[in-house]
Amino acid sequence: MDNDKVKEGVKPTLCPTCGAKLDAATHAGTLDPELRPKPGDLTLCAYCDALLQFDDEGKPVLFDGRQLNERTKSRVELARARTRSFRALRRRGKGKGE
Repeated sequence: MDNDKVKEGVKPTLCPTCGAKLDAATHAGTLDPELRPKPGDLTLCAYCDALLQFDDEGKPVLFDGRQLNERTKSRVELARARTRSFRALRRRGKGKGE
């Protein structure tokens, strides 16, 4: 990673599962640009759907999810389905602001 600057509240790192560069995050529930991830917040890698949790330094690290309640597990699976749909659109050349 060329720039170790914190962007969108995320310390640049590589996904611990697929190795993709992770340097930004988007909150799924709002478009508020001021909202930043906090330690303990969950996220998904947009490239491989790995479940990650932000550590105390703002770095996303692998999270196994075993301790999640059923409602949260359902939300994670819904988010994974959405990221798979976005990836499929990108592969077909859509979703680039057209």
